[in-house]
Amino acid sequence: APVPLAGAGGLHRAGLADEFFVAEPGQEERAEGDGVDAALGEFLDAGFDSTFNFPLRRAMVNVFAKGGSVDELANAVRDDVSTLGLARTLELTSFIDNHDVPRFVSIVSGVSEDEVQKRYTIALTALFTLPGIPQLYAGDEIGQYGGADPDNRRDLPSWAFDAAGRAQRHAMEAVPRPGEVFTRMQRLIALRTTTAALSDGEYSELWRQNGGNNANVFAYGRRAGDSQVIVVINNGGQSVNVDMQAPSWASTTSTYEEVLNDGASALTFAGRRIRLTIPAR
Repeated sequence: APVPLAGAGGLHRAGLADEFFVAEPGQEERAEGDGVDAALGEFLDAGFDSTFNFPLRRAMVNVFAKGGSVDELANAVRDDVSTLGLARTLELTSFIDNHDVPRFVSIVSGVSEDEVQKRYTIALTALFTLPGIPQLYAGDEIGQYGGADPDNRRDLPSWAFDAAGRAQRHAMEAVPRPGEVFTRMQRLIALRTTTAALSDGEYSELWRQNGGNNANVFAYGRRAGDSQVIVVINNGGQSVNVDMQAPSWASTTSTYEEVLNDGASALTFAGRRIRLTIPAR
């Protein structure tokens, strides 16, 4: 049953310290406009451990599913951190699918199924590397299709539980190569679990499109002590040579490993500048 906002803190203190409460915002907190991030913070004030970050989800859909500018996503993360602070932003639940919204892969339209899977893969990478607690909805691990409720509540198909089944194409059920999505998900989960910078680290924006005439690239850094990650996402259809200012904490003598094997060139330093080439989306 819904918990009254004013009573959530008391409920949390009533012998349920081991439970993890996630608030599901109402329509006002899901809407666009000023004050939305502050409204999410009210749930944390009331005693919830987290709340669903609908503004971030909307930005990821507009940017990746609909091919928009990465500036919208960069703005959404900036607004979270500036309004709530990093510590509270890390407590928000990030997602791209749940029972209230059409599935990401069913929102993408007018492109090939291969392109749908490419956009979904990029969105998953952002989900697991931006500040917040990534939440997966049943079927996300295979790129399952599903429109508005109740179509987004389809049962997980029997083939999804078997590697041989995931290696096959299942038209109208999931993206063309569900096995690749499953493997990618495993890799992202492992990275976030073992990399302190991704689970608890600070966030630094390094690059954004900043206007329609520039490359549609979003780059950011995460750091927690010696754990350092630099994420570069190309949301465009052409490879891009990136030349950007390194974060203050990056050591120009360190070697950064490309961990997702997406075809990016080696990251090199020229003074305090980072240089690399990243392939098209």
